[in-house]
Amino acid sequence: MQQDTDQTFQPLKPGFVITGLKPYFNDRTKLPNKRYPVTWKHVELPLCNPEIIKNVINNTIVQIEGVRSEYNEKKFMWTLEYGTKPLELTINKSDFKLRKIIEHKKYAAIMAATVAIEKFPHNDEFFEDGEELPDPIPCFVNGKWTNLQIYLTYDDEKNTILVEFNRYNGDHVSFYFVANIIETALKAPTLLNWIKRSDYLAFTQGIEYHHNNHILKYLCDDMVKREICSFL
Repeated sequence: MQQDTDQTFQPLKPGFVITGLKPYFNDRTKLPNKRYPVTWKHVELPLCNPEIIKNVINNTIVQIEGVRSEYNEKKFMWTLEYGTKPLELTINKSDFKLRKIIEHKKYAAIMAATVAIEKFPHNDEFFEDGEELPDPIPCFVNGKWTNLQIYLTYDDEKNTILVEFNRYNGDHVSFYFVANIIETALKAPTLLNWIKRSDYLAFTQGIEYHHNNHILKYLCDDMVKREICSFL
């Protein structure tokens, strides 16, 4: 009789630790460690106070018309929705009959428009002389619906902060439209220069100054601070 070679799973003994695994949060930055794999669309920033980056992202999101956002403080994650959500995504997934009706009507509308273009190619004759049919509205002006997420993580190997963009659902073009605006704001030279110098300037503003201390007098001199910042 052949013996069963399968082994039952044995739970880990108390005190057993799996080596080689990094903690979810980094103690130094209080940010989640970078995810694996990192999304291909991301921004890499010098290590700084994460609140600076969060403020830039929040201020940029507010300026994008048609974007609704929600921030999760525990996960350091933004959930963004842009455009009008398709009707079929607003109903219960279990209502197959209603979803089928909506899909059928959308398909019928597309087919009707296609047939109308083929049968009436000279509709532009109804316009006055010199007028032309209006151009189609570009997708980046009147974008379709998209749902995306932004993650704030820390890369301990490079000692940098990552801002990752992930398209959760919806239209690709609208995703890039929103993500590119935020990415441009994060890559602004003025922001990058401030990030590199913010810790040093905060140090000079936070120490207790005394005019008789020649070291502090030197460090807190405005011209000296400008010279040091030029090398940062």
